Amino acid sequence: MPYTHAKGWELQTHFEASGWNWNEYFKFSVVRNPWNRAISQWKYQIKTNRTDKSVDFKEFVLSKQLHSQCITWTHDKKNNQIVDFIAKLENLQTDFNIICDKIGIPQQQLPHTNKTNHTHYTEYYDEETKEIVAKNMQKTLSISDINLENEKMIVKGNINRKLKCLYIMNHKAANTTMSNTLENLGFTSRGPHELEDLNNFFVFSFVRNPFSRIVSRYVQLTYFFKENQIAKTRGLVLAGWAEKNFNDFFKVMKLGKSADNFTFSNFVKFAMKKHDDHWMVQFQLLKKYSNINVNNFNFIGKFENLQEDFNTICDKIGIPQQQLPHKNSTKHKHYTEYYDDETKQIVAEKYAKDIEYFGYKFGE
Repeated sequence: MPYTHAKGWELQTHFEASGWNWNEYFKFSVVRNPWNRAISQWKYQIKTNRTDKSVDFKEFVLSKQLHSQCITWTHDKKNNQIVDFIAKLENLQTDFNIICDKIGIPQQQLPHTNKTNHTHYTEYYDEETKEIVAKNMQKTLSISDINLENEKMIVKGNINRKLKCLYIMNHKAANTTMSNTLENLGFTSRGPHELEDLNNFFVFSFVRNPFSRIVSRYVQLTYFFKENQIAKTRGLVLAGWAEKNFNDFFKVMKLGKSADNFTFSNFVKFAMKKHDDHWMVQFQLLKKYSNINVNNFNFIGKFENLQEDFNTICDKIGIPQQQLPHKNSTKHKHYTEYYDDETKQIVAEKYAKDIEYFGYKFGE
């Protein structure tokens, strides 16, 4: 078969037909901002006489000549990812360095071939062409966190630009402890920050056993629920964010506003119905907060191994090792004691990706 521009699923089919084991190979591909890619395609086709020079960009888009979505090269027909690593053109050299490291070859400086010169791609768009490209490339946009309005990425965590280091926050995984410690080491405060790209940044975060993590959130909310009730008797309002969680809980679960109804079993069922970053699947949350795939992180430590893993991070970024305090600690019985068979199964199914990818088990 011809290999030029073959899609991933086509190669996978060819491998199987040839008796080769697809899973034994490291597969990678590169995706690009679809709006930028459309401009590049238009310019390149004019340059190579595949499109007449008189055709402006809007005409080109309306003529339905746009390339297939990037996702058609990286995913199968059922939209399952079939490659091991998806790099971004906007972060090409850094991502290629990661690829080199993963396959065990020296890092290489990439040349730039087939370059098309043009003004910033956003200047070519009006509302109609913007919407057409967005609609045509919807599946690719769903996996790449790209926004036409703002090419800069928004990351959530603490940054040290001098050290080229970025901590990506993760709720209920020593987040406050980590952020406070990093601020004392010259990092920015925690929160959304704008970055041009993550070229040469050391990106790290921490994860936690999902069974333990959701218990921690429940216990924290239980405490605030009681404190809020006490505060209200004094004419005070405590922890507005917690109050929102409670209001959502009783509304979604259709239960009376009583502490007796705020059980762990009910909370788990509520968490499956109502999105909140505090109990979002960590594999997805880290991507949401960093704009990169989790397998592109330089280091992901574990809450259960916090001090030792933080020592490793300090060594990697070249700062003295620090003794971590423990902020926002919630004291409760061992998390396994909160579960019955039903809640255990619900959490296991919801956080299956975290359990598999980060190597967790119930009871650890």
